[in-house]
Amino acid sequence: MSREITVGIVDNDRFVLPSLKTSIEELSDDTQVIWTTSDGGQAVANCLTASTRPKVLLADMSMEGVSGISVCRRIRTRSCRRSRSSCACPGGGCGRLWR
Repeated sequence: MSREITVGIVDNDRFVLPSLKTSIEELSDDTQVIWTTSDGGQAVANCLTASTRPKVLLADMSMEGVSGISVCRRIRTRSCRRSRSSCACPGGGCGRLWR
């Protein structure tokens, strides 16, 4: 079966990343994690590059240096195209993101 929902994950806890990837892919046959990173800047770059742009980004809210909200804001302000991508920020706080 084709995996139609692509996911990128950014979390500063490198031990959590493999577990999140496995859990997400096991939830649905349609879901594939195409990359994981612990670097917010790399997540922004991946989301702005057509070949690595996921349909969904799962971003940690409390990363050191840059928050998940900041990552999502950077992607949104730098993205030239309006896509159907989603940015999820576990831990709350996404309400401020789109204001």
